[in-house]
Amino acid sequence: MSRFYRLFAAAATALAMSATLTTAETAVFSAISPVELQKTLGPALSIGDQGGDTVLEGEVDDVFFSIFFYNCDGGAFDGLAKPASACLSFEYRAYFDGYPDDGETLAAFNAAHHFGALWRDPLAEEALALHMPVIVEGGVTEANIKATFRWWRETIRAFDTFMETR
Repeated sequence: MSRFYRLFAAAATALAMSATLTTAETAVFSAISPVELQKTLGPALSIGDQGGDTVLEGEVDDVFFSIFFYNCDGGAFDGLAKPASACLSFEYRAYFDGYPDDGETLAAFNAAHHFGALWRDPLAEEALALHMPVIVEGGVTEANIKATFRWWRETIRAFDTFMETR
């Protein structure tokens, strides 16, 4: 075996091993359960139940939020999630009471902020709702899920700052 061939074979083996390690160290989710998302994002989130639907709950700067799960276990978009359900999407959502019913405020926030959308929820006594959907179907890395969570926290902070100027 020539010296070049041995060096080439060693380099190819090292490259293959490094690719395997990188893949093994970075989880890719094509579906995610409430339990897996909690493990990925950390112990600050707790598992809760809203009418038989498993949600995650957390807090950012005294703002409470929930994470709802959709398209779970091959079911309908609005089917109930269980702690171990395989879900194709989830949504961050926070509610804000006591803000005036002003369509201009909603439009101004939504125009100014790329992440998160603000709307008035008729099912929550017309409270303002800030939400940000996340789709994992097709594959999303653990790093992407953590980055999206970071953007969610920044979106809540942006809402607070925005409302202080209104």
